[in-house]
Formats: sequence, structure tokens, C-alpha cells
Amino acid sequence: MTNNIKIKESKKSGKLIYSESILLKLLEIPWFIFCVSFLPYFFGYQNFKQINLEKMETIIIPILYLTSSILIAFCYFQLNKLKRCKNIIIGNNKNLIKNYLKDLVERREWTIIENNDKVDILEIPFHDRATGWDKRITILYDKNDLLINCSTFGWGGVKLPIDLFCNRYLEDRLIERMQKKIKTHYNKELR
Repeated sequence: MTNNIKIKESKKSGKLIYSESILLKLLEIPWFIFCVSFLPYFFGYQNFKQINLEKMETIIIPILYLTSSILIAFCYFQLNKLKRCKNIIIGNNKNLIKNYLKDLVERREWTIIENNDKVDILEIPFHDRATGWDKRITILYDKNDLLINCSTFGWGGVKLPIDLFCNRYLEDRLIERMQKKIKTHYNKELR
């Protein structure tokens, strides 16, 4: 998953694009169908059969299942989206960001999977989150912009749509802290 990111295509499209084998792409389709259609169908089928329009309680559970399947489908299509932070890499800022990431990895006992001029990939181990899932933060450098994606992986390296909103929050916090680090550095230089 790390060395097969198509960096140029990802920068242009605004989402992570992998050079995966056809077999992996074919395995992704049944996983999507399972998440979006089978689970809500399996758990909600009996509830849909028992809908009685005169009783409001019988409508609530099927609506919840339908809403959850729509939410899972939305999250699934947002998994590889890159968040762009414009004009953050100016001058010495790239070195400041790389030093901040290095300090963050050491403090939190995370792992740097890949570290070069084009991409940084950080991995948050499952024991840090107590969920059994790994998180991976991918940072692409595009001229003056920074593109960031945080993804959750289950067993076998399958991306999970479950943690999407927490991942987006983590991306926002990471960008916010990088901007704060840059701002404090330049404030110290001015003194």
C-alpha cells in the first residue's frame, strides 16, 4: 500500500490513486456491496417486513438501517480524498513540517513507513487506538501545497469507511498544529 501510490495522478485528482492489481480492484467491489447492501438488508429485512404505518415504532428501525447504509456508501467514496492546505510550504516550511512530523512520531511511538521529498507516510499502530485497526496518514508535497489523507485499515489491509469523520478531524488537527509550529518559528525569528 505504501510504494504503489501514483503521486502525480493523486496530486491532479485530489484523491489517493494506487497502482493496484486487477485482482485487488475486483475484491474491492464485493466488499463495497457487502458493506452497503448486504449488512443493512440482513439486519433490516425483518424490520421492513413488519412496517405498520399505524405504528410509528415500526418505521424508525428500517429508516435507521437505510440511513446507515447511505452513510456507509458516502464514507466509502470519501476514503481516498486528499485534503489540500494551500501555500503552507514556502521557504523553510517544508523542513519545519518534516521536523514536526519526526518529533510527533517519536513522541507517540508511531512508525514512518516512507519519508522522501514527495511523500511522508505515518502509521499509527492499533495498540495506540485500542480498536484493532491501523491508521495511516499520507502526506503529499505539491509545490507550495500540502495534501493529507488519513485512512483506517482493518485486517488484511482493507480500508474501512467506519472511522471517516475521526480521520477528517485528525487531518484538520494535524494541519492546524503544523501551521501553529510554523507561526511560532517565525515569531521566534522576529524577536
